[in-house]
Amino acid sequence: MTPYMSRTELDMIALKTADIIRYYTLPDGIRGLLVIGEGKSINLCEYDDQWMMLNGTADRLYRVSPDACMDEYTAEILESRKDLGAMSRYGYLTGSQKYEYKVLNYLTAAFSESLMSCFLMRIYKDIGIDLQIKEIKGFRSRFALSCRVDGEEKLIPCRFYGCRNEFGYSFGNIFSASDTASITIKYMFAGIEVITESHTRRDLRHEYHYDLSDHTVTHRVLENGEIIFLDTKTENCSHAYMTDEEKLICGVSDELFIGCELPWGERVFLSSGEMICDNRSGLMVQICSQEILDNRYGEIYAIHEISSRKDRRLIQSELYCDGLVKSFDSMCSGFYYRYISGSDVFGITDDLSAMSAAQVTKKYLFDQK
Repeated sequence: MTPYMSRTELDMIALKTADIIRYYTLPDGIRGLLVIGEGKSINLCEYDDQWMMLNGTADRLYRVSPDACMDEYTAEILESRKDLGAMSRYGYLTGSQKYEYKVLNYLTAAFSESLMSCFLMRIYKDIGIDLQIKEIKGFRSRFALSCRVDGEEKLIPCRFYGCRNEFGYSFGNIFSASDTASITIKYMFAGIEVITESHTRRDLRHEYHYDLSDHTVTHRVLENGEIIFLDTKTENCSHAYMTDEEKLICGVSDELFIGCELPWGERVFLSSGEMICDNRSGLMVQICSQEILDNRYGEIYAIHEISSRKDRRLIQSELYCDGLVKSFDSMCSGFYYRYISGSDVFGITDDLSAMSAAQVTKKYLFDQK
C-alpha cells in the first residue's frame, strides 16, 4: 500500500522543537537546508520534492526555538519570513470562528449585473446587433434576462457560478436555442482578466487583461482558435476613493491605496503589495502579494461575500493561499463570519454549523438590536 505521506514529510510534521536550523550553499550555487531536532535530521536541497515543506517547517520551528539558528545567513532568511502568512495581514478575521466549509452556500452577492450587462452587450456587438436588457429576475445562481434583441423581445437564461477568485456567467438562447455564450472574470494581484466566449453565427473568444499597475488593457480576439486581433491601450478610468465600509470589511486604511473605477463600475484599490476589488453588488476580493523565497512571490486571498439589510451586513470571508504560500502557512485557510451593525464590525464566534443559512441570516441581519 502506498502511504499518503513520505517518511520525511511525517518527520517534518512531528517535529515540535529544533536543535539546529541552518541554510547553506553548495559549491554549484544550490541552496540546502539542514534541520535537526528530537533525534531526527532532515537535510534537503532546493531540487528535492519536500524542499518547500522543509522551509515551512524551519519557519515554524524558528518561532519556538530561535536559539537553534546557527549563523547570520540563516537568521537573515528566517527573520525576513518571520511575519509571513495569512494572519500577518488578515489578522482582523481571527475574532471569528474558522470553518472548513461554507455555511452560506449562495452566491447572490457576487452576481454583478453591471459586469454581465457590459460584456453581454459586447458579445452581441460582435455581429452588429444591439442588445437592450430590460429586466433581470432570478435568485442565487439562476437568472432570466428580459431583453430586446434587434427590435424583438427575447428571454435569455443565465446561470451564475463561482469558485474563490473566479466567477462566471453562462447564457443560452442567444439567437436560437442552440446558441450559447459565457463570461468569466478572474482576479489576481494587480490584474483582472475577463474572457467572453460566444458560439453563435461565429465562434469568438475575447480576452481582456486589465493591468491595474499601469491602467492598460490588452485585448485579444480568437476565432476558431486563431488570433485575429491583438491590441494594448491605456484605459481611461475615473479616480475612486475607498469608503468607510470598504475599509471596515477589509481591515485597511486607504492612505497607501490608489483607486480607480473600471468601465463596468467595479472599484479597484491598489498598493505596493495589496489589491482590493469591490464589484458594488456584494463581493469584495482582497489579495495580498508577498515575497516567499528568492524573489518568488505568492498570493493570499480573502473573498468577502456581503449580504445587506439597512445598516447591517453579514460577511462571509474565505481565506486561502496559492500553492507557494500554502507550503509555509495553510493553517488559517477556511471560512470566517462577521457582521456589521452601524459603524462597528463584530466577529461571530457562535457555532454556525448547527444552523441553516436562513437561521444565520435571520439572526445577524434581522434580529440584531
